Amino acid sequence: MSLTVRKLDANHDITHAMLTGDAAIKQTVGCAIRFILGEWFLDVSEGIPWIPQPNAPGVTPILGSFPANLAYGETLLKAAILAVDGVSAITRFTFDFNHTTRAATCTAAVVTINGGTFTVNASVP
Repeated sequence: MSLTVRKLDANHDITHAMLTGDAAIKQTVGCAIRFILGEWFLDVSEGIPWIPQPNAPGVTPILGSFPANLAYGETLLKAAILAVDGVSAITRFTFDFNHTTRAATCTAAVVTINGGTFTVNASVP
């Protein structure tokens, strides 16, 4: 399996450079974590239900209630990470929500099918 994706810059904008191998897998995992349900116009059923969505009334959001449902969020995030092509396992996972700043932070240590390892830190405001 050879995953090739366009590299994103620090602002998550597409660049002309390409990533392959574990670097491509790492970037794709980060995007999967940040992918908000309903934000892709071609398929609004794709993504993580971070917040309530008017186009998905039956879907329970991770955030939007007090306290945030972290166990539910952890299940969804782990499933999204493991669904990325090239990911074979998650060896460490943390998921926190700061009610004051309203920011969710996910950290995952991942093993790839190539035997590589990396850690992804992603925040969703």
